[in-house]
Amino acid sequence: MSFRITRLAAAVLAAAFAVSLGLTAASPASASSRYPVLAEANIRSGPTTKAPVIGVALMGTKLNIDCFVRGELVNGTNIWNRVPAQGWISDSMLNTGSNDPVVPPCPGTTYDRQVAVTWALAHVHDQQRFATDCTWYVSNALWAGGIAQTTSWQSSSINPFDWASKRIPGPTKASAHADYFKNAMTASGIGSLKELNVNDRNAGGAQLGDVIMYDWDGGADGKIDHVAIVTSIAADGTVGVSQHTPARENRQWNLDGDGHMLTDLRVYVLRILL
Repeated sequence: MSFRITRLAAAVLAAAFAVSLGLTAASPASASSRYPVLAEANIRSGPTTKAPVIGVALMGTKLNIDCFVRGELVNGTNIWNRVPAQGWISDSMLNTGSNDPVVPPCPGTTYDRQVAVTWALAHVHDQQRFATDCTWYVSNALWAGGIAQTTSWQSSSINPFDWASKRIPGPTKASAHADYFKNAMTASGIGSLKELNVNDRNAGGAQLGDVIMYDWDGGADGKIDHVAIVTSIAADGTVGVSQHTPARENRQWNLDGDGHMLTDLRVYVLRILL
Protein backbone atom coordinates (compact mmCIF):
# COMPACT_ATOMS: atom_id res chain seq x y z
CA MET A 1 0.00 0.00 0.00
CA SER A 2 1.36 3.41 -0.89
CA PHE A 3 2.21 6.03 1.69
CA ARG A 4 -0.48 8.37 0.37
CA ILE A 5 -3.17 5.68 0.68
CA THR A 6 -1.92 4.73 4.14
CA ARG A 7 -1.99 8.36 5.31
CA LEU A 8 -5.46 8.79 3.76
CA ALA A 9 -6.81 5.72 5.54
CA ALA A 10 -5.32 6.89 8.81
CA ALA A 11 -6.78 10.33 8.29
CA VAL A 12 -10.25 8.84 7.68
CA LEU A 13 -10.02 6.84 10.90
CA ALA A 14 -8.83 9.90 12.81
CA ALA A 15 -11.61 12.00 11.33
CA ALA A 16 -14.19 9.46 12.44
CA PHE A 17 -12.67 9.49 15.92
CA ALA A 18 -12.65 13.28 15.93
CA VAL A 19 -16.32 13.39 14.95
CA SER A 20 -17.14 11.02 17.80
CA LEU A 21 -15.52 13.57 20.12
CA GLY A 22 -17.23 16.50 18.48
CA LEU A 23 -13.94 17.63 16.92
CA THR A 24 -13.23 18.63 13.32
CA ALA A 25 -9.89 18.60 11.57
CA ALA A 26 -8.57 21.89 10.25
CA SER A 27 -8.20 22.29 6.49
CA PRO A 28 -4.71 23.09 5.16
CA ALA A 29 -6.19 26.27 3.70
CA SER A 30 -7.55 27.28 7.11
CA ALA A 31 -5.88 29.92 9.24
CA SER A 32 -5.93 27.36 12.04
CA SER A 33 -2.75 25.42 12.76
CA ARG A 34 -4.32 22.91 15.15
CA TYR A 35 -4.48 19.31 13.97
CA PRO A 36 -5.63 16.09 15.66
CA VAL A 37 -3.18 13.33 16.56
CA LEU A 38 -3.82 10.08 14.65
CA ALA A 39 -2.61 7.83 17.48
CA GLU A 40 -0.75 8.26 20.75
CA ALA A 41 2.46 10.02 19.71
CA ASN A 42 5.71 11.13 21.27
CA ILE A 43 6.78 14.76 21.27
CA ARG A 44 10.57 14.83 21.05
CA SER A 45 13.33 17.34 21.71
CA GLY A 46 14.50 17.14 18.08
CA PRO A 47 13.20 16.05 14.65
CA THR A 48 14.30 12.42 15.01
CA THR A 49 13.14 9.32 16.86
CA LYS A 50 16.60 9.25 18.48
CA ALA A 51 15.87 12.51 20.34
CA PRO A 52 14.56 12.22 23.92
CA VAL A 53 10.80 12.05 24.46
CA ILE A 54 9.68 15.17 26.33
CA GLY A 55 5.91 14.72 26.06
CA VAL A 56 3.14 12.43 24.84
CA ALA A 57 0.05 13.47 22.87
CA LEU A 58 -3.01 11.22 23.13
CA MET A 59 -5.02 10.12 20.11
CA GLY A 60 -7.50 12.79 19.07
CA THR A 61 -5.70 15.59 20.90
CA LYS A 62 -5.47 18.74 18.79
CA LEU A 63 -1.94 20.10 18.69
CA ASN A 64 -0.94 23.57 17.62
CA ILE A 65 2.02 23.58 15.20
CA ASP A 66 3.77 26.68 13.92
CA CYS A 67 6.50 25.55 11.50
CA PHE A 68 8.27 22.50 10.09
CA VAL A 69 11.72 21.09 9.33
CA ARG A 70 12.98 18.06 7.41
CA GLY A 71 14.21 15.36 9.75
CA GLU A 72 14.25 11.59 10.10
CA LEU A 73 12.04 9.63 7.69
CA VAL A 74 9.09 8.22 9.68
CA ASN A 75 6.20 6.29 8.08
CA GLY A 76 7.04 7.66 4.65
CA THR A 77 7.56 11.33 5.49
CA ASN A 78 10.52 13.38 6.72
CA ILE A 79 8.37 16.34 7.79
CA TRP A 80 8.54 17.20 11.48
CA ASN A 81 6.27 19.86 12.92
CA ARG A 82 7.20 22.09 15.84
CA VAL A 83 4.77 22.23 18.74
CA PRO A 84 5.50 25.67 20.26
CA ALA A 85 7.31 25.56 23.61
CA GLN A 86 7.04 21.75 23.64
CA GLY A 87 9.03 20.00 20.94
CA TRP A 88 8.73 18.12 17.65
CA ILE A 89 6.19 15.63 16.30
CA SER A 90 6.41 13.61 13.10
CA ASP A 91 3.93 14.77 10.46
CA SER A 92 2.93 11.13 10.02
CA MET A 93 1.23 11.30 13.41
CA LEU A 94 -0.99 14.30 12.58
CA ASN A 95 -4.14 14.48 10.47
CA THR A 96 -3.21 17.60 8.51
CA GLY A 97 -5.17 16.61 5.42
CA SER A 98 -2.05 16.81 3.28
CA ASN A 99 1.15 14.91 2.51
CA ASP A 100 2.91 18.27 2.19
CA PRO A 101 3.81 20.81 4.89
CA VAL A 102 0.85 22.89 6.10
CA VAL A 103 2.92 25.43 8.06
CA PRO A 104 5.92 27.54 7.00
CA PRO A 105 9.54 26.37 7.37
CA CYS A 106 11.01 27.11 10.78
CA PRO A 107 13.49 30.01 10.79
CA GLY A 108 17.05 29.25 11.84
CA THR A 109 16.54 25.50 11.83
CA THR A 110 20.03 24.57 10.73
CA TYR A 111 21.39 24.18 14.27
CA ASP A 112 24.52 22.07 14.14
CA ARG A 113 25.12 21.04 17.73
CA GLN A 114 28.63 19.81 17.10
CA VAL A 115 29.64 23.09 15.45
CA ALA A 116 28.25 24.99 18.44
CA VAL A 117 30.22 22.74 20.82
CA THR A 118 33.40 23.09 18.77
CA TRP A 119 33.09 26.88 18.85
CA ALA A 120 32.42 26.89 22.60
CA LEU A 121 35.48 24.78 23.37
CA ALA A 122 37.70 26.80 21.04
CA HIS A 123 36.65 30.11 22.63
CA VAL A 124 36.18 29.20 26.28
CA HIS A 125 39.35 31.08 27.28
CA ASP A 126 38.77 34.12 25.04
CA GLN A 127 38.89 37.55 26.58
CA GLN A 128 35.50 38.58 27.93
CA ARG A 129 33.49 41.30 26.22
CA PHE A 130 31.38 42.03 29.30
CA ALA A 131 32.23 41.95 32.99
CA THR A 132 29.73 39.12 33.35
CA ASP A 133 30.10 37.31 30.05
CA CYS A 134 28.41 33.91 30.37
CA THR A 135 25.36 34.74 28.26
CA TRP A 136 27.29 36.49 25.49
CA TYR A 137 29.56 33.43 25.25
CA VAL A 138 26.62 31.02 24.98
CA SER A 139 24.80 33.26 22.49
CA ASN A 140 27.82 33.25 20.21
CA ALA A 141 28.09 29.46 20.42
CA LEU A 142 24.44 29.08 19.38
CA TRP A 143 24.88 31.54 16.51
CA ALA A 144 27.99 29.63 15.41
CA GLY A 145 25.82 26.50 15.37
CA GLY A 146 23.50 28.15 12.88
CA ILE A 147 20.60 29.45 14.97
CA ALA A 148 19.26 32.65 13.40
CA GLN A 149 19.23 35.81 15.48
CA THR A 150 15.84 37.20 16.46
CA THR A 151 14.58 40.75 16.93
CA SER A 152 15.35 40.72 20.65
CA TRP A 153 18.37 38.35 20.56
CA GLN A 154 20.94 40.11 18.38
CA SER A 155 24.67 40.66 18.27
CA SER A 156 24.13 44.23 17.08
CA SER A 157 21.09 46.46 17.46
CA ILE A 158 20.50 50.07 16.47
CA ASN A 159 18.05 50.50 19.34
CA PRO A 160 19.94 52.04 22.30
CA PHE A 161 17.08 51.14 24.67
CA ASP A 162 17.74 47.46 23.98
CA TRP A 163 21.53 47.53 24.32
CA ALA A 164 23.04 45.19 26.88
CA SER A 165 25.42 47.93 27.99
CA LYS A 166 25.27 51.65 27.38
CA ARG A 167 29.07 51.67 27.29
CA ILE A 168 29.22 48.96 24.64
CA PRO A 169 26.63 49.71 21.92
CA GLY A 170 25.31 46.86 19.85
CA PRO A 171 24.41 43.57 21.54
CA THR A 172 20.90 43.32 22.95
CA LYS A 173 20.02 42.49 26.54
CA ALA A 174 18.85 39.02 25.51
CA SER A 175 22.25 38.27 23.97
CA ALA A 176 24.19 39.19 27.10
CA HIS A 177 21.95 38.94 30.18
CA ALA A 178 20.89 35.50 31.42
CA ASP A 179 17.25 36.10 32.34
CA TYR A 180 16.56 38.13 29.19
CA PHE A 181 18.19 35.31 27.22
CA LYS A 182 15.92 32.72 28.86
CA ASN A 183 12.83 34.77 28.01
CA ALA A 184 13.92 35.30 24.40
CA MET A 185 14.68 31.61 23.83
CA THR A 186 11.35 30.38 25.17
CA ALA A 187 9.22 33.14 23.63
CA SER A 188 10.67 32.51 20.15
CA GLY A 189 10.24 28.74 20.37
CA ILE A 190 13.98 28.16 19.97
CA GLY A 191 14.04 26.23 23.23
CA SER A 192 11.87 24.83 26.00
CA LEU A 193 12.69 24.96 29.70
CA LYS A 194 12.69 22.03 32.11
CA GLU A 195 13.70 22.16 35.77
CA LEU A 196 16.43 19.72 36.82
CA ASN A 197 17.24 17.76 39.94
CA VAL A 198 20.72 18.93 40.94
CA ASN A 199 21.60 15.34 41.88
CA ASP A 200 20.97 14.10 38.33
CA ARG A 201 24.40 13.80 36.70
CA ASN A 202 22.67 13.35 33.32
CA ALA A 203 20.89 16.73 33.53
CA GLY A 204 17.56 15.29 32.48
CA GLY A 205 18.97 13.85 29.26
CA ALA A 206 20.43 17.13 28.02
CA GLN A 207 22.05 16.96 24.60
CA LEU A 208 25.24 18.53 23.30
CA GLY A 209 24.49 22.14 22.45
CA ASP A 210 21.67 22.50 24.98
CA VAL A 211 21.98 25.20 27.63
CA ILE A 212 22.00 24.79 31.42
CA MET A 213 20.52 27.74 33.32
CA TYR A 214 21.24 28.52 36.96
CA ASP A 215 19.16 30.53 39.41
CA TRP A 216 21.44 30.91 42.41
CA ASP A 217 21.80 34.56 43.41
CA GLY A 218 19.70 35.37 46.46
CA GLY A 219 18.97 31.71 47.10
CA ALA A 220 16.93 30.98 43.97
CA ASP A 221 14.80 34.09 43.49
CA GLY A 222 13.16 33.06 40.21
CA LYS A 223 15.64 34.93 37.99
CA ILE A 224 18.26 33.17 35.87
CA ASP A 225 21.73 34.35 36.89
CA HIS A 226 24.11 32.15 34.88
CA VAL A 227 24.11 30.02 31.73
CA ALA A 228 26.49 27.41 30.32
CA ILE A 229 26.45 25.26 27.20
CA VAL A 230 26.59 21.46 27.20
CA THR A 231 29.91 20.50 25.59
CA SER A 232 30.49 16.93 26.77
CA ILE A 233 28.53 13.82 27.67
CA ALA A 234 30.48 10.98 29.29
CA ALA A 235 29.88 7.28 28.66
CA ASP A 236 27.71 7.11 31.78
CA GLY A 237 25.68 10.11 30.63
CA THR A 238 27.32 12.64 32.94
CA VAL A 239 26.87 16.09 31.38
CA GLY A 240 29.72 18.59 31.19
CA VAL A 241 29.32 22.28 30.45
CA SER A 242 31.61 25.07 29.32
CA GLN A 243 31.17 28.69 30.37
CA HIS A 244 32.55 32.16 30.87
CA THR A 245 32.79 34.19 34.07
CA PRO A 246 34.77 32.37 35.15
CA ALA A 247 36.04 30.33 32.22
CA ARG A 248 35.38 26.63 32.76
CA GLU A 249 35.81 23.82 30.23
CA ASN A 250 33.67 20.68 30.50
CA ARG A 251 32.80 21.27 34.16
CA GLN A 252 30.37 18.67 35.49
CA TRP A 253 27.16 20.64 35.31
CA ASN A 254 26.11 20.20 38.96
CA LEU A 255 29.52 20.80 40.55
CA ASP A 256 31.31 24.06 41.27
CA GLY A 257 34.84 24.83 40.13
CA ASP A 258 36.28 23.01 43.15
CA GLY A 259 34.26 19.86 42.51
CA HIS A 260 31.66 20.46 45.23
CA MET A 261 27.97 19.81 44.67
CA LEU A 262 26.01 23.01 44.00
CA THR A 263 23.44 23.90 46.66
CA ASP A 264 20.78 26.50 47.40
CA LEU A 265 19.71 26.98 43.79
CA ARG A 266 17.29 25.97 41.07
CA VAL A 267 18.61 24.74 37.74
CA TYR A 268 16.99 24.27 34.32
CA VAL A 269 17.91 22.81 30.98
CA LEU A 270 17.00 24.79 27.87
CA ARG A 271 16.35 22.11 25.27
CA ILE A 272 17.07 23.55 21.84
CA LEU A 273 14.13 22.61 19.61
CA LEU A 274 15.73 23.34 16.23
